[in-house]
Amino acid sequence: MRWLRLRSEQSISPELYKWLEDWQWFSAGGIPLPSKEVLEEMKQYRPNSSVQLHRIQKKDQVERKPLESWTYNLEMLETMKDMDIEDEMFRDTEIISAIVSPAEIYIDYTLLPSDVLDDFVMEEVIVKGAG
Repeated sequence: MRWLRLRSEQSISPELYKWLEDWQWFSAGGIPLPSKEVLEEMKQYRPNSSVQLHRIQKKDQVERKPLESWTYNLEMLETMKDMDIEDEMFRDTEIISAIVSPAEIYIDYTLLPSDVLDDFVMEEVIVKGAG
């Protein structure tokens, strides 16, 4: 069971691991912004140049959250959007794409060390939103 992994075996700090875990499971309800120490550690897991990312959101969504989940995986989002008939969560959604600079990125999961990579959603990138 991945959540029973000993924290001392990881190449990232326990604080970063805990924050990423909370983000993965509770971000929809809102979690506190990362601490200064965690933000500093996150910097090493940013791309060196701008990347094209994608996001699915409600068509009428105007407000941005302080942190947002984006992905490299456009195909996954298209599959989610196609589910709008069966799943209300994906009704009236649109896929947006953007070129995002490293300065706008908190962390790119694809750059995490291999010993923790499988514990989190693949191809996720947490991007600075509003605020």
